[in-house]
Amino acid sequence: MKLLTACIRATALLAICSASAMGQGQTQTAPVPAAGASNGVSRTAKAVNYRRARGSVKIHFQTTELMQGASGEAKVQSKKNRMEIEARFAGLEDATKFGLEYLTYVFWAISPQGRAENLGEVVLKNGGATVKADTDMQTFGMVVTAEPYFAVTQPGNMVVLENDSASENAGKVENIDATYELLGRGAYSSSNTKIENAIFGIDRNTPLELFEARNAVRVARNANAEEYAQAAFAKAEQKLAGTVEAFRQKRDKKAVQAASRDVVETAEEARVMAVKQKAEEDARTQIAAEQKAAEENEARARADAGSKRRSRRRTRRRVRDKKPRPRDKRR
Repeated sequence: MKLLTACIRATALLAICSASAMGQGQTQTAPVPAAGASNGVSRTAKAVNYRRARGSVKIHFQTTELMQGASGEAKVQSKKNRMEIEARFAGLEDATKFGLEYLTYVFWAISPQGRAENLGEVVLKNGGATVKADTDMQTFGMVVTAEPYFAVTQPGNMVVLENDSASENAGKVENIDATYELLGRGAYSSSNTKIENAIFGIDRNTPLELFEARNAVRVARNANAEEYAQAAFAKAEQKLAGTVEAFRQKRDKKAVQAASRDVVETAEEARVMAVKQKAEEDARTQIAAEQKAAEENEARARADAGSKRRSRRRTRRRVRDKKPRPRDKRR
């Protein structure tokens, strides 16, 4: 039993450390699930090894069942140990077709180990967009997903485009399957009425960036950032209020857009902190419950062992008492 308790304590430390590591570093390569992301799903992408390529490699994108009319292509070229990517997309519909919580698209690189790197927002103009990005990955797949805002750190499951197997570059590159995790559809949702008020309840002529800012604060709130990341969430709310006021006063559009993006990043930081703190709390609660159960089992085992010893003693006494006593020879 002592060994069991020690194992539980070791598990506790490991679980808390894992939860802590999940939220460290607000980088694009350290994804943290959104609130309600327990219904995540896996998907396989075609990762391409560009190390063997000389010069640029042209990659085409294929559509998924979510958006049959879309298309895309990318040029990938190695420069100074980094891969430069220039991607062009066409035929993309407004992301809100998937629900009011989806406002934009994000371009991702996926490593063979399943690490997702946010390469940038796909900002539509007449259904098309161009994205220029770079990555230190040498082998990766590329996908485009519908998202609630540009600063997400893990792709959602609204995958609309993914690169093909680069068959026309056979012999020039190597194809590898890469399995990665997607957030479930319910990760960002709530009722459409609440979303309508939370995101669009100001002015339909509002810049997209400000809609994303309002959405990011809503998502952070859904992740219990008010409780688990109070200071960061309050900062995001304060920045959002100032940005909304600047928009209403018709200040410089570019300044409002920049301030909105700052709100998104601050809200995402608050969300990540909240998820990390909640995960650590859940880990501690689970460990405490397991330790309590182990201690109760140990106490029950000791009680059972004591009961059995007492029962054996009683049995021995009864057997002894039933034996005939020897007669006194002096009579």
